[in-house]
Amino acid sequence: ITENSSSEEGEDARLLLQNSFALLQKGEFAKADTLLTKAYALQPNNADVLNLLGIRLYQKQQFENALALWHKANLLVPHSA
Repeated sequence: ITENSSSEEGEDARLLLQNSFALLQKGEFAKADTLLTKAYALQPNNADVLNLLGIRLYQKQQFENALALWHKANLLVPHSA
């Protein structure tokens, strides 16, 4: 991966994260989850993506998966989760 494509992926992931957050605020959970999944695929080590995806999994009572994502986010950026 070139530095440019990595930067583009990061920007794409940020936009997906922002749009998913806006959809969550509107109550459009399925659409938000789709965008979060795409953001995670682009940047699986993005603490913001991990935290928000963890929240969604927790809300869906997928507690172990949520904790795993929060743990990973906390390892990447201590005290982020």
